[in-house]
Amino acid sequence: MKKRIVIEMNWNIFWGLYTLAFAVAALLVWYFLYYRKKHYTELCSVKTAGTVVRYSAVRYNDISLPVVEYTANGHTYTVVGPKFSATVTKSFSSPFHRAKTDITSNLTTREDLPSVLKLNLRQNSLAGLTESPLLELYPIGSEVDVFYNPRKPKMAYVQRFARPQKILYTIILLLGLTFLAAALFIFFGPTITMH
Repeated sequence: MKKRIVIEMNWNIFWGLYTLAFAVAALLVWYFLYYRKKHYTELCSVKTAGTVVRYSAVRYNDISLPVVEYTANGHTYTVVGPKFSATVTKSFSSPFHRAKTDITSNLTTREDLPSVLKLNLRQNSLAGLTESPLLELYPIGSEVDVFYNPRKPKMAYVQRFARPQKILYTIILLLGLTFLAAALFIFFGPTITMH
């Protein structure tokens, strides 16, 4: 008679680790995208002049931002900005519209930059060319203010710091803490059995 070996899996460890992974991911997003940037304006206390050298290939909130080159402590750095905490876009597409996209926005002057950028786009639905709405305010070669951290000169922002949206990151924090509490309950709670 053969002996049958039965291996039972501890489902509490499996589901606890699974839930803990979501908690760690949410808390890391909250830390790196919100908490770490909370004191950016205090840390980036040194002001210098930078030059717009090009526009970013990567689109931030659906627009290309200026890439600004600046010098700090004898080294040259680049920073992308100015950034916005959010972008609201209304778009109208038609195959009969001309190839170049028409853009209207709430941008007025460099000194009066909104924290939320609002764009109205009229574009060709088949093919199109879209210029950044910031190109008029920040032409390539123009000078702009850059604020950087004297201890870490690579940590910088252009003109003004756009604070992250608190409500979004509060939701992410609460989600992370909820998953963490659920993971602890699964680890130390009643045994989970599956048949």
